[in-house]
Amino acid sequence: MKSILFRYAIILLTLPAVHACAQNTPKDSTNVYVSEGVLKLAEWAQFDYKGQLEKAKTGDVEAIKALLGFHSVADGVDGLNHAVTCLELIPIVGDETFASAVPVFKPKLTKLLLDRLILAQGRTRKDALRNSLTHWAPATWAVLNGQPIPENPDAEKKKQDAIKSGELKLDSEDAKAPRLDNTSIKERQ
Repeated sequence: MKSILFRYAIILLTLPAVHACAQNTPKDSTNVYVSEGVLKLAEWAQFDYKGQLEKAKTGDVEAIKALLGFHSVADGVDGLNHAVTCLELIPIVGDETFASAVPVFKPKLTKLLLDRLILAQGRTRKDALRNSLTHWAPATWAVLNGQPIPENPDAEKKKQDAIKSGELKLDSEDAKAPRLDNTSIKERQ
């Protein structure tokens, strides 16, 4: 009888500890995982991690650059946990927005970022982010590998079809601005 009560007591005491150690990933898509260790490191480095993260969630490229630059400070487990945060930020801000923040870094930091994002795919709790970056974040993948950003294949196909059908015509005066109608700027004035 005592051993049964002892077992139940042990189970009841260990359940809260197991729950506290598990990564808590909210169902809200605008939330990203933030490690306590990374927050402590940011406090030590006098970096406003939460503030920059909130700005980055709105698409602020400068805040994204600041978060990506924090990889030069973070190392080890904290570096990987910070990479999970950055990885989970990509779908929130958009692939192109995230990718636009990468080219300002030195090649070694860009390589470190690529390596950590790949490792972070194994640590994230969001299953969709475990797929290859080439599928769900092709612009980020291209920039991190020093390649040109791929164009959206659907948009490129529509553009080519419009050119072939004559709906899209480029005027010689304003060759940079595509016109959907066949009139030039002078004819419209």
